[in-house]
Parts: sequence; structure tokens; C-alpha cells
Amino acid sequence: MNVGLVIAGVICVALAVGHATLGLVWVLPGLTKERLPRTPFGPPSMTVAMVRATWHIVTVFALTVGGLLMTLAWDETGDPKTVTLRWLAAMWMGVAATAVFAGARRVHNLRDLLRLPVPVFFVIVAVLCWLAST
Repeated sequence: MNVGLVIAGVICVALAVGHATLGLVWVLPGLTKERLPRTPFGPPSMTVAMVRATWHIVTVFALTVGGLLMTLAWDETGDPKTVTLRWLAAMWMGVAATAVFAGARRVHNLRDLLRLPVPVFFVIVAVLCWLAST
């Protein structure tokens, strides 16, 4: 076991928890459609959804890096390339789900949600990472 990687992984997980907590308690509650502009992707409610999704995506990224580092620290027999690509595939699927969930909660019609097809690209990246890991 690589203790340095375990420590780095725990720090990343702690950063993710701190980021999520700060967002949920102090930053995201103040985001309202009345305070944000309309964008080419939709009404202010879509802007709120994009900012919220982006906030949570950063948390998912930090959690993934923490998990990856701890896995690499403990699993010294596995192939690092395979482990890394599979963690990345899981991360991109988590990010896609986060983006869809954040958007669906704030957008009032399907047309607005489909204006920004970014989650589709997240899924494609996830599939490609998984395929490369096999």
C-alpha cells in the first residue's frame, strides 16, 4: 500500500465534501432565476440549472480523483491503466447523471433541456473510456 496516495485520496474526498457542503449551504441557495440572465441555451431557469450542475460536477471530479488515488494505493496488483480508465468512465457517467438531474429539476420543458446536449457527450466519453480499458 502506498500511504502517500491514500493520504492524497483522503484529501481529495475531504475537498469534495467541503465543496459540496459550501455549495449546498451558502452558494447554491442564493441562485434564483430572478438573479441570473437568460443565455442562448434557454431562460434564466436554465442558467440556474447550468450553474448548479457545474458546481456538483466539480464535486464529482474531486470524489473520483480521491477514489482513483485510493484504489491505486491499495491495488498494487491491478493494471493502473485499466483502473484509471474505469474510474474515468464511472466519473463521466456520474457527471452525465448530475447534469441531467440538475437540468431536469430546474427546466420546465423538454425543449429547453435538449438545447444543451452536453450530457450526451459525457456518456460518449464514458463509453470510450470503458472500451479502452478492456
